[in-house]
Amino acid sequence: MDDGMDSSVANTTDSYPSPSREYLLMSMISLLVACAAAYWASVQPAESPTYFFAVLIAAVSAALLLFGILKSTATLTGPILGLKLQAGGPAALAIAVLLIGMVYKPVPPAPLGEFTVKLRWVGDGPPNFQGTTVVLDLGPEDKAFAPSPMGSFSVSHVPTEVTKQPIGFEIRSSTIGLADGQSSFVVPSDRVVRIKVGPVRSGPLEPVLIKGERIMLQDGFRSFSDSGYSFPLRRIVSWGDMNVDIGFAMQEARPSFFIPFDEEPYSTKDGASGGLALAPIQSLTGVHDCASIKEWKHHIVEVLDKTVYCLKLRYGKNFAKLFVGLDSGNDPTRGASIHFDWVMSGVE
Repeated sequence: MDDGMDSSVANTTDSYPSPSREYLLMSMISLLVACAAAYWASVQPAESPTYFFAVLIAAVSAALLLFGILKSTATLTGPILGLKLQAGGPAALAIAVLLIGMVYKPVPPAPLGEFTVKLRWVGDGPPNFQGTTVVLDLGPEDKAFAPSPMGSFSVSHVPTEVTKQPIGFEIRSSTIGLADGQSSFVVPSDRVVRIKVGPVRSGPLEPVLIKGERIMLQDGFRSFSDSGYSFPLRRIVSWGDMNVDIGFAMQEARPSFFIPFDEEPYSTKDGASGGLALAPIQSLTGVHDCASIKEWKHHIVEVLDKTVYCLKLRYGKNFAKLFVGLDSGNDPTRGASIHFDWVMSGVE
């Protein structure tokens, strides 16, 4: 009788399942696959089919991981379209991971750009950039850079959107100053910005006069791409260009300049603060009188023929003077046009 009881106990014990190395191996592989799939999903665009596929792999791998470790028997039940469904614990985890991955999509970081700034020496003798600092307006905060002995430095990790807009700058030095009226720049296609600089002889920077060639602008309502001018870039641009300092159009049959200013109803979203006013001294012999003007007009300003105007450039840091002349609309396809001779303040 004792032998029978011992045999019964032994048989019952042998019938219990034992842990399987296959389940452990499956769990380890599933963990690696889940981690790899999660990383893959994190670098994919959230709206792409690849992202959904990567999340699906992560969800299935997580389910296999749970199944292999816990062999869970927990269930998730619920009716769908009249059918009563029952899913085990691993399947429930797979569904949860998939839903979380689709709801909490990764936000891709803003693309970053880089460019190089080179200070181009235009003075006599060798340059000395020691103690020189160039401050760039790169967004919420200004950033200072110290140029190399050759006068160059690199700017990196800048949002691409910033590099597509005019970037204001300032040179801080007791020996070096700007050689023209440039106060901002746009990063060119070759990613190399060139700024002309020269020596500061003594005391504050002395203003000099930069004389430009005659500019002709077309009516912006008829020829939009030829209706504006950028003084720092020295080229004709469209009225809506982010570098434009002044635009021209026939507003209700009246010749008018458009002066960018960051204020409704024509907000520029970039802090523009241009202005236009009659010049106190009606000549192009200098621009020093423009600094005395207290009231500036902006946005749409009607102009007169054969008149000298003071122009405050887009960001309000430099002045130009324009001698305006109206042209008859000889070309009916382009409408009226306007021309002006101009001078601009700079430093020597």
